[in-house]
Amino acid sequence: MGIEQGGSDEGVPEHLQPPVGDAPLIPDTGRHDYTPPADPLPAADLLPVGPASTGYENSGVIADPELAALVVQGGEALGYDRLNRLLRLNEPFNQPHTTVAPDGTETTDPHYGHKHFLPRAIAYAQTCERVGMTDEEGALLLESALLAGDSARVAGSNRVTGSLAAALRPTAERGEHLTEEDTDGLLIVMAATSRHRMLMPSLHMIAAANRAGLGVAGASELIAQFMPGGTRREVELITEAMNVLDIADANPELIGHVFSGLINSQAHERYKGYELVKDALAYGGPAAGLTSNQILERIAEARSQGLSYPAAVNHATGGFDKDALTDPERAAVLPHTPPEQYFINRNDSPLAHAVLPYRTVRSFEAGIQDIHRLTFARGDLDERVAAGGWIFDPATSTWYSLGGETRQTGEHSIETTQLPYDVSRLSNNPLFISIHPAEYAPAQPERPGHMVPSPKELHRLAGMCEQAGSARAVRAFISHHRGITEIIHYPDAGVIRDLADDIEDVVQTAYGVVFGSWYMGRTMGPEIGEKETARRMFIAINAALDGAAELKLHPHGAAFSPMPSPRFFRPS
Repeated sequence: MGIEQGGSDEGVPEHLQPPVGDAPLIPDTGRHDYTPPADPLPAADLLPVGPASTGYENSGVIADPELAALVVQGGEALGYDRLNRLLRLNEPFNQPHTTVAPDGTETTDPHYGHKHFLPRAIAYAQTCERVGMTDEEGALLLESALLAGDSARVAGSNRVTGSLAAALRPTAERGEHLTEEDTDGLLIVMAATSRHRMLMPSLHMIAAANRAGLGVAGASELIAQFMPGGTRREVELITEAMNVLDIADANPELIGHVFSGLINSQAHERYKGYELVKDALAYGGPAAGLTSNQILERIAEARSQGLSYPAAVNHATGGFDKDALTDPERAAVLPHTPPEQYFINRNDSPLAHAVLPYRTVRSFEAGIQDIHRLTFARGDLDERVAAGGWIFDPATSTWYSLGGETRQTGEHSIETTQLPYDVSRLSNNPLFISIHPAEYAPAQPERPGHMVPSPKELHRLAGMCEQAGSARAVRAFISHHRGITEIIHYPDAGVIRDLADDIEDVVQTAYGVVFGSWYMGRTMGPEIGEKETARRMFIAINAALDGAAELKLHPHGAAFSPMPSPRFFRPS
């Protein structure tokens, strides 16, 4: 999500400055007679590209072969006139980028910004085609977004283009076409939100609401209800709630009714109401065996009787304690709903990050490939970055997603909130696989923490053993940027909790063995490389564990068996 920055607009190109006064940037005149606002772009093309320039990597028109190839693709996808205009709009963001090789050699790429923008623009054009938009309509939306005065303060043209495509993508995935109402709604949203530097979070909200089933027009209508008086935080809260509903198959009219009521309620009740409704959908509903539709219906019914949102949510769920349900340190109240009712059936769909629990039938190998893709998800590409947790049953090739939310708590740390479930009802030989997103991995090779389980994760694993209705040996894995770590342990909750209490000291001890000191680690880590550092650290960690457990590092793509480990460590 974009970060709002305060201060002056000094250094921001004139054509990306916010509009002066109350005049809308994009007049609500309908799309047919609309033309983009005037901007002081140079009259000449930035690059002399055109249909005749197909061999310019050899002819010298564009000397950079990588840029030349992208321009050819862009010209075919966008048309050369639109491509030149987009490149001129992107020029303020085409900053040079310098890389330093291990031998100290520096290389500067003067077209770094164009090379990262063009793939986004091409993908956006392909999405527009899938939703039935003409080239002119797609160009109108993208140019309007790039001129909206918000992009320079957020993350440049790349993020704006990617976020606009993400807002349209759910429509394409449903095999639907955008309507005139959809397009007009987007233009109005851009006009309203750009004046308040809220274009990016608004596009994220539209994407989430579109996935939930509201569509582009329905999402735009919600935003229009609280602009211009709404805040960035309000948009973020609605987005978080809509993310819960992305696989819920809830009634769009019911979603719109409940959230319109929230938007039009008093401020002191509204902000807390968003979080209450989100938690009711994410945790209260599954724990009580209720669908999202049932929760929304009960909230709407309670509100029609004059109840406040806290009282309406309490009525909808029968009352629930989120902390008791999700805190691995406490005795959790387990959901008693049968698996076939508790986990939303996704048939044989690929694994995806979702807040609500679901199940899908998929081979172990295919699921591991999905896990790899989710591990390397990128927020700057508008992909959902989350920890995620799945139970795999080898007997039925069923993946059970435990769902839940992921929040960033530090530069390289995250916190996961999940509902527990009795794993003995899911598999006789359960595999628990979680993710440490690569996006949060530290850049320093000498820091191994991202590759080993945290104390909280080990306490959660212990909770699985304690909460199982019958004894189960849970085989546990963590996917991260370096590979997949297997935690080989004795399946006793007390032993695992002892390991949780010791793991940080174990890692520190291993660090001292490998490097000797923090200073030496900072020096030696980059020299020996991340792969070799990981190998040495795992040897030292296992030596420090002294038989209490073992951590085994599998490379991504390794064909390891989904069957239970042949041995478990006994407590010494």
